[in-house]
Amino acid sequence: MNVNDLKKPRARRVASSIYGYRRVGPEPEDDTETQPMMTMYVDIETIPLPIDKREFMRPTSFKTGNLKDLAKIEAKQAEVIREFESGSEAGLDELQASIAVIGYVLNDEPYAAITNENQTEKQMLSQFWGLVAPFSTDFEFVGHNIRFDADMLIHRSWINGIKVPQYFMGDLFQFKPRHWRDTMSLWQLGNRQSDMRSLKHLCGAFGIPVKSGDISGANFAENWKTRKTECIEYNKSDVLAVKELWNRIGSRFS
Repeated sequence: MNVNDLKKPRARRVASSIYGYRRVGPEPEDDTETQPMMTMYVDIETIPLPIDKREFMRPTSFKTGNLKDLAKIEAKQAEVIREFESGSEAGLDELQASIAVIGYVLNDEPYAAITNENQTEKQMLSQFWGLVAPFSTDFEFVGHNIRFDADMLIHRSWINGIKVPQYFMGDLFQFKPRHWRDTMSLWQLGNRQSDMRSLKHLCGAFGIPVKSGDISGANFAENWKTRKTECIEYNKSDVLAVKELWNRIGSRFS
């Protein structure tokens, strides 16, 4: 042992009721310059793929429950087929949906959106990952129910053959992801059995304005065909609401 090491004050450990032991006293010397964390507040909008691109998911069986009457069983089967062909639930399934809008705010910069207008989903995703990849590990996404956005972005990238930075994928296997921050989970305070509060309801409680109108996630796909400007405004409102909600509660845990 180097005698000089004996002259260095040792850090003490004290008990913490929440986090176990924490280090106090002198911190280890580190010559590495700390990079500021870049934050992207993000929200995506999806639309069903054309039916010919979803045909492999066509239902071939369905649950009849207690139905015994043949006419009722046939009516139930027709209902299942109609629902599939309408694509009413397809927008939530990475195998049957495509991304139409990726809206975001990077730190305190103005809102911006990457859309499928005049470009393919593959080009959108390539542009998106190209935007965030240079920031390396000093980067975090913030969203409400961010797991939906993360899964959709990554799975659609795989399907389109777009490379995703490994650290953004691996982070999702962690109990508390570092790169994907979720205001909905944060509100639950670790109680995963508690109610999953919607962005609208949390913003209402905090007095955060959210743009009202007749566009919602449920009818976004239909409106995207003819009302793209209003759809982007809807997405922008959600992104700005997420940013403000994170500023109110998320920064307490950073």
